[in-house]
Amino acid sequence: MVAIVQVLRTPGSTGPSAASVYRATDGQLALQIDETPALGSTATAGALKRILAKRAEPATKHPESAGAAKTQPSGLAAVPAYCGSSYEYNFSGGVWQQSVFPWTYNSRSQPASDALQAIKYGFQFITDTSSACGTYYTFAFADYRGSTTRYTWGTRDNGNVVGWAGFDPDILGATYSWVDGSGLRVEVDIAFNNRVTNWFTGLSGTVPAGRFDLISVATHEAGHGFGLAHYTGSSYPVMFPTLGTGVNKRVKRSGDLTGMGTLY
Repeated sequence: MVAIVQVLRTPGSTGPSAASVYRATDGQLALQIDETPALGSTATAGALKRILAKRAEPATKHPESAGAAKTQPSGLAAVPAYCGSSYEYNFSGGVWQQSVFPWTYNSRSQPASDALQAIKYGFQFITDTSSACGTYYTFAFADYRGSTTRYTWGTRDNGNVVGWAGFDPDILGATYSWVDGSGLRVEVDIAFNNRVTNWFTGLSGTVPAGRFDLISVATHEAGHGFGLAHYTGSSYPVMFPTLGTGVNKRVKRSGDLTGMGTLY
């Protein structure tokens, strides 16, 4: 079993403090459990082959993920000036069986009552088939299964919980994933930083100056939840490791599209 932690930070961040439990490498941490080799920030050809072969085993897809192509909610996204290359993506390792990421939400310490709606939109943006940067068909589906009072971020408890936690102030969100030896994701926890006081949880495509866009952060963290890793491409993709204030980063660039389509 391999556990992977991925963190989205504010620009200029230098990583966790010396007191942090984790040792950071380029904003991404891989912890080895039960002596199973880690897949790394970018899957090797052999590892990717095994992952894709395992993913292909189920005979059916989730009924809501198959069929008509998914489209983005209108009016929420900012069209990027540059879409970049379709090669601008990395994998962190592991995929969801049947392409479905089932999750529940713990609202404790959320900054606003509309936070869940923003998070749902972020999860939809990462699984959309099309964006302003093109189309790449994907079966990926984020399956919201209601609210929960359970929340032990970073502790494997057989539940995929999205919620809020107190991190260092330069961290916006973090994703903790567990991948088994066959290359399947078995659990993912996602947390947004409740110590950030300037979240923007609205649906407007224009993010106010000085505010961090929760939809953009949710899109990024959901990408980690599905198996994408950070990429510092020239198009500043959704999976870029930092996000500033006043920025709408909800639209998948060409590399984000290809990465999700390749995995699912």
